[in-house]
Amino acid sequence: SISLDALAQRVGKGLVLGLGGFCFAGIPLSVLVVQPSAANGFWGIWLLVPYVFQGLGRSVYEGTNRAVFADFFRGEQGTGAFANCMMQSGSAFFTSFLLQSTLPPGTCDRVMAYSVLAIAALTAPAYAV
Repeated sequence: SISLDALAQRVGKGLVLGLGGFCFAGIPLSVLVVQPSAANGFWGIWLLVPYVFQGLGRSVYEGTNRAVFADFFRGEQGTGAFANCMMQSGSAFFTSFLLQSTLPPGTCDRVMAYSVLAIAALTAPAYAV
């Protein structure tokens, strides 16, 4: 988070938000390209790559994303804006759990991967609006 803050100060928050979206997109892309299975040792040491993507993406979400919210919504507006941010995060988790529990096992991984990929791809354009 500290290094991403320094990067945001140097190149701008928009680029760092794009990096976070790219990291979140890297997780479902890796699932779509090489499905983890017993045949490939469930990715073996390469399992660290999605964990690094998750860590970087989450750091951007918790740090840079909140800084952008603080820049846009000052004063009393900030309370509602941060509450909205938390509600969206909770809604995303709920939707994920709901889909994983209702989708057939054979299609669940792909549907979830495409869903997360689509949302991650919209991260940077959504902030540009």
